[in-house]
Amino acid sequence: MEFFGKCAEVSARHAFRTVLYAAVFFALSTWLTINFMTFEADHAEMVKQSEPFWGPQKEAAEKFPQYSRTAVVVVDAATIDIADDASEAFAARLRAEPEMFRSVFLPTEDPFFKRNAFMFLELDELGRVIDRLADAQPALAAVSQDPTLRGFFGIVDTGMTALKEGTDLPPAFAKLMNETAEGVEDFSQGQNIRLSWADEMMGANDMALRRIITTKPVVTRVKPQVEERALVARIRQIAQEPQFSLQNGVTVRVTGRLGMEYDELEAIKQGVGLAGILSLVFLAIILSAGLPSWRYIVAIYVTLLAGLQWTMGFATLAVGSLNMMSAAFAVLFVGLGVDHALHIALRYNENLQGGQKHFDAMRSAASTTGGAVALCALTSAIGFAAFIPTDYKGIAQLGLIAAAGMGFAVIASMTLMPAMFTLLRTGSHKMGAPKLKPGDRLLAPRRRFALLGIVLGVSAISYVKDTGLQFNFSSMSIRDPKAESVNTLFDLQNDGIETDFVATVLAADKQEAIDFAGRLEVLPQVKEAKSPYDFVPGDQDEKLLMIEDATTFLWPALQVNESPEGLDEAERLAVVDDFLGKVASLETHDIETLAALRRLARAFSDICHDPAGSVDLAALESELLGGVLRQLARLRDALEADYIEFEDLPLDLRHRLIATDGTHKVTALPAMNITEVGPLGEFVAAVQSVSPRVTGRPIVESGVGAIVVRSFIQAGSAALIFITALLLYFFRNIRETVLVLIPILLAGVLLVATMNVLGLTFNYGNVIALPLIFGLGVDSSIHLVLRARETHSAVKVASSSTPQAVLLSSLTTVAAFASLSFSPHRGIASIGISLTIGIIWLLICTLLILPGLIRLGAKD
Repeated sequence: MEFFGKCAEVSARHAFRTVLYAAVFFALSTWLTINFMTFEADHAEMVKQSEPFWGPQKEAAEKFPQYSRTAVVVVDAATIDIADDASEAFAARLRAEPEMFRSVFLPTEDPFFKRNAFMFLELDELGRVIDRLADAQPALAAVSQDPTLRGFFGIVDTGMTALKEGTDLPPAFAKLMNETAEGVEDFSQGQNIRLSWADEMMGANDMALRRIITTKPVVTRVKPQVEERALVARIRQIAQEPQFSLQNGVTVRVTGRLGMEYDELEAIKQGVGLAGILSLVFLAIILSAGLPSWRYIVAIYVTLLAGLQWTMGFATLAVGSLNMMSAAFAVLFVGLGVDHALHIALRYNENLQGGQKHFDAMRSAASTTGGAVALCALTSAIGFAAFIPTDYKGIAQLGLIAAAGMGFAVIASMTLMPAMFTLLRTGSHKMGAPKLKPGDRLLAPRRRFALLGIVLGVSAISYVKDTGLQFNFSSMSIRDPKAESVNTLFDLQNDGIETDFVATVLAADKQEAIDFAGRLEVLPQVKEAKSPYDFVPGDQDEKLLMIEDATTFLWPALQVNESPEGLDEAERLAVVDDFLGKVASLETHDIETLAALRRLARAFSDICHDPAGSVDLAALESELLGGVLRQLARLRDALEADYIEFEDLPLDLRHRLIATDGTHKVTALPAMNITEVGPLGEFVAAVQSVSPRVTGRPIVESGVGAIVVRSFIQAGSAALIFITALLLYFFRNIRETVLVLIPILLAGVLLVATMNVLGLTFNYGNVIALPLIFGLGVDSSIHLVLRARETHSAVKVASSSTPQAVLLSSLTTVAAFASLSFSPHRGIASIGISLTIGIIWLLICTLLILPGLIRLGAKD
């Protein structure tokens, strides 16, 4: 078309001015993107809020705002004492910054739970604890009366005497000796002693060593994502402080909705950044193999980056935020935007080879390819624009941005690239022929390739019909399983702790809440269902009797000597030396206990007789035994437990269970791993059978999944219909329109079949693959069909620059899409994998099958 030729010639003749204008728009777009672009990571928020499943979810969020948009801090520790101290210290650090942390909830720090700790144990667990206390009673009694090294070694001496008499000691004695030895060894190295008397008395398991803090951010901005991400970043910054380090026996992790969104955004940024670098590297390699000069590569790179940044500036103004899919477009543009430039550049080179001068060659290249380039850009834009009216905002935003991007790519190719060719003096040098050619013999239009296409199509359609089209609507399936927030969430779910991924039912009153919980509890898909009244401990009569019995035999240990006679340093050394002598002469058949005692003896010997310097035994004594009195005080409180009613629960906890208007919250934990769509769908169907008002993240994700599938079908159908209509209008020929459509329809079916064979499913990310195949795959077919119309010969098409441009553009597109596959974000990686498969099939269908189809009606 002459318009495109004139545009390219003017840009080439006024090259400096054209590049200057392009640079100004590039700088403006960059400034807009840096200062105003934001990111979104919540897939559920990317659909219209008027959908029916949002009603119960919004009601639950309004009545129980404590659970919406929170960060969950999980503190794991080496001992119960460290878990208590570290979690309470961490909560205090958060509360010290009220301008950032709106609320901080740590239930275990409430005196109520410390006083009633035994009442919240299961009967069998309480029995085991009381048995441990009975075994430890003599030691506790001795230390409570004399909390010094003398008292401690009195316990050890009693054990050694029993060994000499042939009495078998319980395994707990050897364990205590080993842990004490480890504590002394740590102390000698300047580390804190981790011996926990709470562990010895209560028994430590993963749950006993874990504390959970829930916090919400202070939100002041119009877009709260800034404060929410700052909150997660600040939590992780605090977690790096020495007192919360692994060296001190503490591990702090962040999960919850805000934690997962933070990690997902980081994975998106990292993945898109990595994919962007890889795509540019791959692009350089492919262009080096296929173009005649580095000048072409430089011009195309400048054109590509300018078009991309113009698009990002437009996205900032039009949308203002990016999500998983629209962020991936930055990489998609590398593969798509280069196509238009390649076709013009290679036709320009072909014209130079034919003897034309620079400006004539540029004008002729733009004129002859302009129509095809514009049509391809328009069909691609239609493929993307088909997403815009859908109810899934994630792909709607992508559609708007990408559709505009196709326009910017054409503008840059018709203006900036010709100007760059002038500045780089491509036309003043004798240019060699392109280096990479598909091969005329390979592309020779043979009818058997057309037959092969028919066989492939029929086979793929039959297979897809049998296997179906799988869609995984679980957001966990596209998150990085190695991310801190994700693996922490899995840990909590495996331990049966309530997370965002539970079902919630709102009940009007107590009876309805109990009824809902009972009906949910019997479902095989539900591990546990809780009404507010399930937080009141059960079997209280039996537990109180057990506690009363424990109080009787623990009475001597509870009588703490308030003013014990302390030891001076010489007395402490004498006590240690006495212990060392007894261990040296000890003989017993209990090899395990003897080894533990000898280890303890070596630890004390090394620390007391170290020639390098003196050791503060008073500090060691305090570190070693200071926790005993603290735990005895807690034990006295726990043994004073009384009957608990619901009204006795802490007010903050009750507000998290019953709203101010009396609405009761009932939750159901899934019994299976709901990170996969099968179990997730079963769980959702099961809980919805109890009440249509059930809500929670599983239900929301199921509803969002249905919208995504609907949007996918809508976008795919719209893209196919509008592209077909546009092709009919442009070609005004049914046969040529069909020829263009056959490769993309065949590639689409082959894509689905291949994904099913490989066990891949469509998800929130790669759901865009099929509609994009319709919009993007048509480009190569259009160029070949138009070149066949121009030459009136399928053979001449095979020997022209068009197949090379198709091959190069397809390879660059594959390279860009494949680079997404390396992303740590599984959603973005799935986009890369599915689109790479689709483009490879498109390349095969276009370069091998389409020429055979063209020949069926060509004169040769």
